[in-house]
Formats: sequence, structure tokens, C-alpha cells
Amino acid sequence: MKKNFIEKLVQNRFQSKAKIRRILDEAKSSSAQKPLPRYITGTRNGVFYRIKVPPPKSILPDIPKLPSSRPAPKSFKQVKAEPEAKNEHVSDVIAQLTLWLKKNWSVLLFNCGSVCTLIGYTRSDVLELRMFAIAGTLSGLIYSIVEIRKFPPMLWGCLFAGINGYKIFEILRERNASVHLSASQEEVYVKHFLPHGVTPKQFEAIDQAATTMKFKEGEIIVKQGEKHRYVYLVVTGSTKASALGRYMTAASVKPEHHEKEGGASGAWIGEMAMLEFLWRKQGGGKDEDSAEQTEQLDADDKDRRLPKPAPLKSDRNMFTIIAKEDWRWHLPLSAK
Repeated sequence: MKKNFIEKLVQNRFQSKAKIRRILDEAKSSSAQKPLPRYITGTRNGVFYRIKVPPPKSILPDIPKLPSSRPAPKSFKQVKAEPEAKNEHVSDVIAQLTLWLKKNWSVLLFNCGSVCTLIGYTRSDVLELRMFAIAGTLSGLIYSIVEIRKFPPMLWGCLFAGINGYKIFEILRERNASVHLSASQEEVYVKHFLPHGVTPKQFEAIDQAATTMKFKEGEIIVKQGEKHRYVYLVVTGSTKASALGRYMTAASVKPEHHEKEGGASGAWIGEMAMLEFLWRKQGGGKDEDSAEQTEQLDADDKDRRLPKPAPLKSDRNMFTIIAKEDWRWHLPLSAK
């Protein structure tokens, strides 16, 4: 199209071909400074001609950049990669720790078992004490098998673990045992035995060994000087005691009965004799050496010695106790 346009201009004798090319090249090179001519005008044979110049295809105007109102964002800092030496150091530490655990795991287990045994000694609950004790025994048994490799420690460890395991089984069976109590039995258990930590299974054994007795008002329960045969629990009602014809005031175990005369509901009769009976049954007695020393001192100081009072027989009733109201229940003296 450009070539045809130039030939057309030459034919019309407006300019020479070289001049037209120069004008177009100059316009192309200096388009940013000089505006391109849009039209070429001229006359021929008295006729006025006005021809439009086609726009160049490859020339674009230089658009100036406007100043930005926002500050230019800062470039992000490049994150430094961790050096390989640090990763290698961590790997070495982990490998050394793993190797140490493989060599000393039995010692570590034995120390943990010793800590469990120590914690067990601080527990007041028997079940918790035995559980910590069996944990310590098992850790010691494993240590003996791995490190010591002696038969006696292994045998004793198995024996201790077996006994503790059996006792734990008995305690759990007793605590989780289903005990069926009647309404009256449950009332006695909740009122007189539950506050002292007696389990329903233990109360069932006590109730099976006990006998219910009903006394009327004024009836003698125990008489002074007679031998103890039973230990009594006042379930309902109250009592009064007398010694040598004088009435005694005995406080009950319950705070609201402190002002009452005699033992109220919840009081025990003959419990001291029962405790001494059990103590003698288990082999308790007077030390022979201390008895000989006491007799020797008494013989040396015979002149200044006061008259010896009659020995107090603990298996005899110290008071006469009668029922002030109707009450019931007693326990045999030999009941466990």
C-alpha cells in the first residue's frame, strides 16, 4: 500500500519519489518529537487535491509513566537454608541417645520401679500401695533377668509379684462384690459402719457373726464383775451405767448425744475386752525381763511400798449397764 501511495504521488507530480521517501523516513524516526503529516495537499490543472497519509504500523507513542503515590514495596528477605552441618549434628545426637537407651533400658526401668515402690509407701490406700509395689517388683524382676541373671532374685521377685497380684484381686473382688442387704441391715451399715470405712462385704461377714438382741427398759445388759461374753453395739435406744450403786455418765460416739446419760445409739459395750482378747490371742503378753526388774525394785523398796491394790481383771465387767430404752444388736466377743 505504501508503494502504491508513493507511485500515486509521483504520478500526480507533487514531489519526487526520493523526497517523499525522505519525508516518510524522517517522520518515522522523529515521530516522538514531530507530529506526522496527516494529509498531503496540492493543485493540478487548477484542481486542488488533499490526500490522507496512512498511519505507520510499527510506531507507538511514548507514554510517560505517572509517578506512583504509594511507596514501592520492600523486597522480601531470602530465607537462609539450614546448613547441612546442623542437621548432621542433630542426627548424631539422636543416634547416640538411641544407642544409650538400647544399652541402659533395663537400668532405667529398674529406677522407675524403685520410684513406684517409694510412691507406694506414701499411699494410705491398700490397693494403691499394692499396685505400686507390684510395679516395682516387676521392674526389679526384669532387671534381674537381663542384668544379674541369678536364680534367687528371679524366684523371690516372682513370689512377691504373685502374692501382691492375688491380694489386689481379692481387694477388687471385695470392693466390687454385689452384697444384698435388707432395709434394716442397710440402715445399720450406713449409720454405724460406713463412716468408719467398713466395706459392704466386711459388714456382711460381721452381720453373719452377730446376733440381734432386744432389751426392754430397765433390763440388765451386763453386770459388774461378771466375765465378758459379748461386745455390744447400741443400734437404737440408750443405756445407763452404774458402779457400786452410783450412776456413771458415758458419752456416745455421736456429738449430739454428749449431754445424754449413758451410751446412746452408736455406743459400744465391751469393746476394750474384745481388743485385749484379740491381743492375747495373737501372742501378746508381759515381757519377762521387765517383770523381773519390776519385782526386784519392789523387793528393794519393800518398806516404802504402798499397799498393792487388787488386780483389775480386764475380762470382767467394770460397770453394770441397763437399758433405758428398748434397743437391739450385739456382737460375739470372738467375732473378727
